[in-house]
Amino acid sequence: MKYIPCTLDEETEILDYLGFDSFEKFLSFIPQKLLFKDSYDISQPLSEMELIDHMQNIASKNRVGISFIGAGAYDRYVPSVVDFISARSEFYTAYTPYQAEVSQGTLQYVYEYQSMVCSLSGMDAANASLYDGASAVAEAALLSYNHNKKKKILVSPYLNRAYLSVLETYSKNLNLQIIILPKSKKGTVDLDSIKNFIDDDVSSIIIQSPNYFGQLEDWRMAKEEIDNTNVLLIAVSDPIALSTIKSPGECGADIYVGEGQSLGNYLSYGGPYLGIIAVKSKLVRKLPGRIVGKTTDVNGKTGYTLTLQTREQHIRRERATSNICTNQGIMSLRAAIYLSLLGREGVDKINKLSTSKAYYLANKIDALDGYSLLYKNNFLNEFLIETKASSELISEKCLEKNIYIHPISTNKILIAVTEKRSKAQMDMLISVLESIK
Repeated sequence: MKYIPCTLDEETEILDYLGFDSFEKFLSFIPQKLLFKDSYDISQPLSEMELIDHMQNIASKNRVGISFIGAGAYDRYVPSVVDFISARSEFYTAYTPYQAEVSQGTLQYVYEYQSMVCSLSGMDAANASLYDGASAVAEAALLSYNHNKKKKILVSPYLNRAYLSVLETYSKNLNLQIIILPKSKKGTVDLDSIKNFIDDDVSSIIIQSPNYFGQLEDWRMAKEEIDNTNVLLIAVSDPIALSTIKSPGECGADIYVGEGQSLGNYLSYGGPYLGIIAVKSKLVRKLPGRIVGKTTDVNGKTGYTLTLQTREQHIRRERATSNICTNQGIMSLRAAIYLSLLGREGVDKINKLSTSKAYYLANKIDALDGYSLLYKNNFLNEFLIETKASSELISEKCLEKNIYIHPISTNKILIAVTEKRSKAQMDMLISVLESIK
């Protein structure tokens, strides 16, 4: 809120109508033990100009750095038109679109978002979005369990750590068993070992590509390993990457999930983000949340409506596929605007630009004494570096130059490069690394 719309006279009028002579009396129904008794220790009221100066002074203390941190959230460029369109009042004040007759605009953009997700992922149906990538992975595993009633989940050892943590939390009280698959020497899951873990109680296999270390995995081969079984393949991927690599649908995946933050949404200190989930048609009635459909009215005009709603708020609790209670509406709107502006070719160009910059930086770092690129020639915009010096020490030295990197162990650093990183910024990072012996 940019200003307080209620004047003191208006406040007095409202209180008088309600039968109170002060705001404090209005709050008297709150038990005294719940009220703050001490001073808030804040200043006296400020004028608008004084308040703006005060807030700008606080904001000026922030350090604006150069981010090479990835691991599921990426510092990508957001076209200004995304902010402009999504800031229209009809979008940011809209609520859950239960009444189709008054919510056509909201329903349409959700429908367009779903269509774009299906186009990128090669899936048949997508929902209106979930909370974030981590909850999408967990919901996909729950969807698989609801489909085949089997309790074992096979998981790639290179699934994003945050995703695995949320999956473990979801699984705990459902008595689902998470089994971590073996690693290969290439920084990918050992696909040859999958058959050793397949039995009659395996529900799904979760494989992320590019994985947590940035390496591309082979979904198609994973699908071949579980062929002729009832095991579902859950493919996890950054949606930007899907513009270049073969889609999960092309590779035989049954479910696609991902984090939509990179589609026109800012890092925002970790959220709110956007969980993407899409499925093949056989699973559409198990999809959590809500799905918007397109139809025609009695006059033959195009109309949009909530078609499937498998939430416990809408149907009998025992028949609900999930208790997920909302979607990230404004985030999915921004993703739809971003994708409609860039199109598949535009997203592909951004991905290839990020990849070319990543290979430039990776090769430069690999040539430095004391640093080595662990897995070569099988990544897009993210890669793993091994160091001789302490990775925490390196991180501290980078912070002195306002450069942010991501140490993941005592001698390993995960580095992400997006289209925003310039050659000068990458060369600055190389210079800092080179100075550390």
